[in-house]
Amino acid sequence: MTASIGSSSSSSTTFRLLLFLVFLLLHGLLIPAVSADCECGYAASIGTGPDAVEHVFTDLIETDFSRLADVAANTDWQRQAFNLSRERARGAYGEMFAVENIAANPRKGSEGEEQEGEEEDAGLRLVVRSDVVNDMVPVAEIDTMRLDVLYGTFRAGLKITDVPGTCSAFFWEIDMEFLSKDFNAANGTFPVNLVLQSRRAAESGFDAQRAGTFVRANLPFDPTLAFHEYRIDFLPGRVLFYADNVVLARMQDDDDDDQTGGHDDGDRSGSGEVAAAAAAADAGPVVPRHAGHLVLQHWSNGNPLWSGGPPAPRGAGGGRDAVTAVAYVKAYFNSSAGRRQEDWRRRCGGDDDPGREKKAAAAAAAVCRIPEVTAANLSAREFFFSAHPRMVPNQTVSRNGGGRWRGGSGGGVVWSAFLFTVLVLVVVQGGEMMFGAW
Repeated sequence: MTASIGSSSSSSTTFRLLLFLVFLLLHGLLIPAVSADCECGYAASIGTGPDAVEHVFTDLIETDFSRLADVAANTDWQRQAFNLSRERARGAYGEMFAVENIAANPRKGSEGEEQEGEEEDAGLRLVVRSDVVNDMVPVAEIDTMRLDVLYGTFRAGLKITDVPGTCSAFFWEIDMEFLSKDFNAANGTFPVNLVLQSRRAAESGFDAQRAGTFVRANLPFDPTLAFHEYRIDFLPGRVLFYADNVVLARMQDDDDDDQTGGHDDGDRSGSGEVAAAAAAADAGPVVPRHAGHLVLQHWSNGNPLWSGGPPAPRGAGGGRDAVTAVAYVKAYFNSSAGRRQEDWRRRCGGDDDPGREKKAAAAAAAVCRIPEVTAANLSAREFFFSAHPRMVPNQTVSRNGGGRWRGGSGGGVVWSAFLFTVLVLVVVQGGEMMFGAW
């Protein structure tokens, strides 16, 4: 009898411990812990000097075009095919966007590569043809598939064509446009046109200069000789433009006041930086406030006030096609999709999250800093979070060889298996106690 009582007491204690463990596990599932690197986002320092502020962005699109052998297999980008009449293009010629004008040129030994690429200019080739077809210039455009791109930091490694008469552009209604006819190596003039395609610009007849949403900045290098990183930081009411991590210009809404971007409680964009062009404009928003997509474009329509050109035809003194090369695009942003926003709040906590304090420490440790490219340190060009599965949890990433995969740590599977095992033990232990007592 004594032995039976001791056994029953021991079983009861074990059963209670197992129930308590199940409670802790279920509590952990209700307030999920961060279990992978970068699970709470990607951090960038935006601004310069004492006005620099860290912002955290939740989503990413990264493409290493220098290792991409098949553009069609990449699921993050879509090559565009459409025509613009001369009237719609607002030039002397129409524009013929065709997938044939977009070609992969991967590095030697890249995944899936069948032919050796030109190592010096490895990357996506955006071509403007030198021969006009049916009164249209053959040109190129490729867009991101995602349309939920909102505030973020967007970077592209570009080598601009040296053939006069084209416009190379990297944009999202916020444009960096390079007019090759304006480059002058003799006097070191290499301008880049920074434009906000706002409603105000449309009302000004698409004249961004009249709308106060245009800045012409001179680059401190020749953009046709090598790849450089061009960057746009897009925040609520505020935009910054960079070349090799040096700020070229800032634009902001006239009524921008202490607005925030990203998810960092310390984010404050109202730092007193006022772009002269935006300040001189009429009151009202000039910075976009809606989601969209990224565009890479290379075009010409013969308009002497902008693209000039088109490139001289081959039959006229040895003309040649114009090629702008894209080594990579790295976009870190907040999604406009409610599902993506709620998913981030569930994992990392929001202002109205009752479990925020319990998640805060883990969330801070699960934010990864975005490496910065500078003229003195180009190594960051070669780093991609998407090359490391643990660094892209909850992100859907395109493989260079085709197809998509979802990053993650696998921690959820391990915890589910463990929880199932504990529940089985509880059932078995409870059964033994019941039948033992009976």
